[in-house]
Amino acid sequence: MLKEEEDKEVTILIEAEKERTFRVKYTEAFLSENSISIEQLEGLWETPWGNLEITFSRENNSFKSEHKTQLSSIKTRTVIIEGTIKNLSGRYKINVEDATKYSDTWTSKDKVHVANGYFLLHKDNHEIIEILESDQEDKVMEITWKKKTS
Repeated sequence: MLKEEEDKEVTILIEAEKERTFRVKYTEAFLSENSISIEQLEGLWETPWGNLEITFSRENNSFKSEHKTQLSSIKTRTVIIEGTIKNLSGRYKINVEDATKYSDTWTSKDKVHVANGYFLLHKDNHEIIEILESDQEDKVMEITWKKKTS
């Protein structure tokens, strides 16, 4: 039992250190005097939820992606990501919902994934976004999005 507790403590400490390291980099990106043009960020990005087209608004430095995928003849998945950018950092919220249509009058909707994320862009490589995402159960994940090039 003691060995299991020690292993769990080590795992928690490793995860906490990863999160701390990311947050330090996020703070540096947020306070950076560098920024990125919206044109460099707009386009198709490879994410854990598939290839998503991201569009930006200059008015409030926000971005959005809404993508529907037909999973089967009766099931559709909708991924909605909305966020903001500040210098080389940003925040977003993601909602992934599956809708199953059983008849013309009855559709079941299930939230598959709901999370908030912090991300940072590298000042020299704007084709990779590093993300720290926290879901509803407070599970923290490190994710990378990669820009798709033609």
